[in-house]
Amino acid sequence: MIRTIVTTTFSKFGVILISFAILVSTTQFLGAEGKGYISLFLLNVTLVQLISSFIGGPALVYLLPRFGVERLLVPSYLWALVVSVIVPMILFAVGLQDEQYLYHLMFIGAIDAIGKIHLQIILGRENIKSHNWISFGQSLVLLFSFWIFFRAFDIHDISAYIGAIYIAYLFTIVAGFLTIYKELGTTPSAELKGTWRITVREMTRHGFWIQLANISQLLNYRLSYYLLQKLLPENNYASLGYYATAINLAEASWVVSKSLAMIQYSRISNTQNPIEIRHLSTQMWKIAFYSALVIIGVLVLISGSIWAFVFGSGDNFEQIRPLLGILAPGIFFMALNNTMSAHLAGRGHYELNARVSGLGLILTGLTAPLLIVKMGLYGAALSTSITYSLSTIYQSQLFLRESRIPWADLWPSRADGRWLRQWIQGN
Repeated sequence: MIRTIVTTTFSKFGVILISFAILVSTTQFLGAEGKGYISLFLLNVTLVQLISSFIGGPALVYLLPRFGVERLLVPSYLWALVVSVIVPMILFAVGLQDEQYLYHLMFIGAIDAIGKIHLQIILGRENIKSHNWISFGQSLVLLFSFWIFFRAFDIHDISAYIGAIYIAYLFTIVAGFLTIYKELGTTPSAELKGTWRITVREMTRHGFWIQLANISQLLNYRLSYYLLQKLLPENNYASLGYYATAINLAEASWVVSKSLAMIQYSRISNTQNPIEIRHLSTQMWKIAFYSALVIIGVLVLISGSIWAFVFGSGDNFEQIRPLLGILAPGIFFMALNNTMSAHLAGRGHYELNARVSGLGLILTGLTAPLLIVKMGLYGAALSTSITYSLSTIYQSQLFLRESRIPWADLWPSRADGRWLRQWIQGN
């Protein structure tokens, strides 16, 4: 398993490095205001994709061993196409998406949703290597496409990034389909459980709780984007650009915990051995703890002048450092949240994750408007940190109760170094 973890983590680090290059390119080419607009557009794309995943999302990983690929793909595709039209229209109606890029949101939302369906099927087969390479490839294609539109075609506005998204997401659809194509039609009829109606019912039943948790978590993560854009009296897109850049940097510290969570979820979904599950989750929790501690510590120590140099000295990006300092406690807690969520999801307790995400959304809704009006960007960061911390504390209680892992087994100790060396040697 260590080889899978290392490969996945390096792949994620590669994606993070490319994402950092995209982040720098966006701020340097389009400025803080352009970064703010792109962040809102991508938030809407993600919202479309998550709602489409009520049928055809992460539940596919759990359902794939229990149903055939053929039974899962068709309902997933149809639902994704319906959602990619309805959700953008709703966002436009409530003033969260402008008319200029409305149709782009529809098309990109559909492309992203279908690509994610393919990736979930691949993950459900525990084909981690292909999943990693496709994710890495998407980021690489996005970076190169953005540069080509900006440099070769001399497009110096948001359209350059939008065009790059089209190409990158189409790459994911094609690469994912080529990976799962060989499995289509190979499931014996005797193994196709139930009727189409039963299949859709099970997809909806499992997907509902997963996506309710994910959408609540997304709004927990990003509700402050909408609030900053609406509540700040002036330079709202530029302010959002500063805040989104700090968030992107802080969330890079999740690279290890998210890599572990993906493997953990896939492995737990495919095993029934409670001892193995507890052992795996304990290992993942400790690795997430130490990795997040190191990465966040490094980010906070970097001076504001360096961030200003990297992202654009004329755009006041030096304020990223104090934002990172405020975000740090919550970001650290959320790294642990990732591995606990994976454990609960792998065990089929999606409703518990939904409760945690719902609590986070309530806390964000209560604290963010007040703090943003009073403290601006720093209020948004403080609200995020408070919400992440309290949500994770609540989730840890649910996790410990379900997993039956003693708290003492998770608490850092001097024995962890010896355990880690033995674990590496044993794998």
